[in-house]
Amino acid sequence: MGVALRSIIILAVGSSPLATPVEVEPTRLIMDATYAHLTDALAASFSPDGFDGPTERPRLQSALDGLSANARTLEAHARTRGPEFEFVARSLARDAGRLAGYYRDGRTEAARFTLHGLTENCIACHGSLPATRAFPDGKAFMARVDAASLEPVERARLQTVTRQFDDALASYEALFGKPDADTTALIRRGAMTDYLRLCIAVKGDLERPARTLGAMTRRPATGGAERRRLNRWLADLSALRTSAALADPRPLERAKALVGRADGADLIDAIAADTLLARFLAAPAFERTPGTAEAYYLRGVAGALLDHSRWLGKADFFFEMAIRTDPGAAFAPAAYGRLAEDLLKRYAAPPAARLAPEGEELLDELRGLISRADVNRL
Repeated sequence: MGVALRSIIILAVGSSPLATPVEVEPTRLIMDATYAHLTDALAASFSPDGFDGPTERPRLQSALDGLSANARTLEAHARTRGPEFEFVARSLARDAGRLAGYYRDGRTEAARFTLHGLTENCIACHGSLPATRAFPDGKAFMARVDAASLEPVERARLQTVTRQFDDALASYEALFGKPDADTTALIRRGAMTDYLRLCIAVKGDLERPARTLGAMTRRPATGGAERRRLNRWLADLSALRTSAALADPRPLERAKALVGRADGADLIDAIAADTLLARFLAAPAFERTPGTAEAYYLRGVAGALLDHSRWLGKADFFFEMAIRTDPGAAFAPAAYGRLAEDLLKRYAAPPAARLAPEGEELLDELRGLISRADVNRL
């Protein structure tokens, strides 16, 4: 998306150790061509008159059509940038096409929903890699939006999309500090997950979230179950500091240990593992062979624990890539099972609960890869 797409490209290009000036320049040209279209659409989407008003429709339709065209160009270019970037670009191209079509057909709320959903692409990336680049247009964009009218979580997520990470953390902390804040709802909506990912993966700061969680445990409104969960996270943060896990020179081995003991409540270990695995997969291929397939699998396991949005399905991508990279690996059947289960939950239509043909085709293809690898081992 405008700000979102630009953020993704800055992140993907700026953090890749393989990027060269020749490779980066076409991406930046696409980024600049897309940015102007999207800033208008996203800012207008937070104003009913600005997004729905008949006088604005021609301009916004042109912007969304331009977004769709540029997203398709980015998708084609992304094939040279690696599988994860290609996955995000493909998702953007698909959703941008739907967005332009919805708006053209007068389905304004569907268009608004899709436009905002596209931000999941950015947050998924921004929540797993360090803040290596500034985003100077972010504050200018936020100035165009009536931030006071937004819900605190919505404001923090927009600030994350535009890489205003310190502002996003402040927004989350202001919300968490309210005497009447519902801790259970904050956890269920993913606000705590997004906040902790920003602290740990993006900022590399373990002290700040410890202070925030400690203050939340002392609030009278925090219930017993929530207090126990917060205290567990505090203990896990302390263990990360003591062990210096995030600086481990063997990120794959450390991540494997963290994922192995993570469960549905062990949020901190899952974030730490995902952070280490993102760093490992960003390294040149010769530095991570032969562990690439296992890193994809482990990142799928960690991502499934962290995913509170069903928009992007990035854990599914990691499970798929684990199988494609090494279909004969011991974990390939487990990756297939996790992927099949999640696809059924996300996409199967009742009452038959069957996947769409493309989902069935994907599973058939991956099952075939695993079967052939098994035969070849005999």
